[in-house]
Amino acid sequence: MLYCSEPDPPSCVDSFYTFDDQSSFDRCRRELQSYLTEVSDYRACLMTAANDSADEATDLVERFNCKAEGNSFCP
Repeated sequence: MLYCSEPDPPSCVDSFYTFDDQSSFDRCRRELQSYLTEVSDYRACLMTAANDSADEATDLVERFNCKAEGNSFCP
């Protein structure tokens, strides 16, 4: 089973301080950009996991139906 790790948002966005200088602004912007990339990867992982689960369910139904038809070998 695929494990998808939800990213943590950058704390600089929700903090109670303003950007002290250009450096802190740039750092927070980089953290936000990184977070957005991680969110995109997380969403893709969740979609893959959902598709894998659906495929597994379909396979199980097919094997069940095979056995229900009286077959002893159902790949």
